[in-house]
Amino acid sequence: MVRFRMNEKGVRPSKPGDLVLDRRGRVIGTVTSCASDGEGYLVGLALVEQAAGIEEGSAIYTVALPKSMPELLRAFSPPGIRLLMPDAATVPARLPMRKG
Repeated sequence: MVRFRMNEKGVRPSKPGDLVLDRRGRVIGTVTSCASDGEGYLVGLALVEQAAGIEEGSAIYTVALPKSMPELLRAFSPPGIRLLMPDAATVPARLPMRKG
């Protein structure tokens, strides 16, 4: 399980089951949750393969799949398949604290 924070504001929110890719575009896991932080960035949790070697500061990418996509199509994106590069995120040391 890793935390992530999107690198840009205004990207499509990820939802449970959306794909997580490594920097080479290989599927390494799925998003389990995602929400907006106090600064307008999306933050979330993802379940990723331990073999992917994701640690603090690692770049990962999420693919926000359309809600209308049937579960059968999601099944055709197993670990190891390559996809187009989606939205970039970074694995932080910890989730940012609210200012105020």
